[in-house]
Amino acid sequence: MRAAFAAATVLVALTPSALADSDVEVAKLEARHISPITTMSLSYFYDDRIGPLEAGSANLVHLHASVPIPISERWIISSRTLVRFLEDDEVEPGAGTHFGLSDSEQTLFLSPRQAGPEGFTWGIGPVVTSPAAGRFLGFRRWGLGPSAVAVEQKGSWTACILTRQIWSLGDSESRRGFEITTLLPAISYTTDTAWTLLVESDTHYFWRDQLWSVPIGARIIKTFKLGEQTVSMGAGTHYWVTDPVEGPHGWGFRFSTTLFFPDSRK
Repeated sequence: MRAAFAAATVLVALTPSALADSDVEVAKLEARHISPITTMSLSYFYDDRIGPLEAGSANLVHLHASVPIPISERWIISSRTLVRFLEDDEVEPGAGTHFGLSDSEQTLFLSPRQAGPEGFTWGIGPVVTSPAAGRFLGFRRWGLGPSAVAVEQKGSWTACILTRQIWSLGDSESRRGFEITTLLPAISYTTDTAWTLLVESDTHYFWRDQLWSVPIGARIIKTFKLGEQTVSMGAGTHYWVTDPVEGPHGWGFRFSTTLFFPDSRK
């Protein structure tokens, strides 16, 4: 938890006294799952009380890149890449500690280049998961399915929901298949000093087990200039409303930082 305290300290210490209006607009992108500019982010999650005895813990790191690729005057492809690294400890009695690459995914959204008059935009496209996860750290199966996202932005408010359905490909006696529906709703409010309050969930339904995983979280995020680079740093907490027996229970924590590249706007 020393790293978590240090991240929170840096978040406060780097707060600038003044911020350009353009950075306020960039701050509103925090609640969006598609972006009109290139972004790169790193997020750290900590959860404990994992497993049937609630004796396990997990450290999860997300490396995420979102890149808009223009294909015509009206349309873009929004590439969304997510790579996960996981360390877990005693998630089952006697399981020990495991560390390595976890399930990663690639999504391509076809979306309009410009939002509608009411600030509404959308995207639709395929999502692919890779089998590169280490042993005990993921499904280790190819997965494929559709994904869709809708975003509405009015003034300081931004609302977004992403949904996807992924099916594992092929059958294997040694690697269990999966069918997972995901819902990622988020709503945020951004002040004129580029502070953002974000409420979100990363909800999953596992069809083969008929089980829900529902965390609800809140974060506070500050967007600022670090030299010429637009950056955000945020901290928050989440609570597991329901989760499979082998999953986490109670409260968890999250810290994140994002690099924005406004000059990449297409």
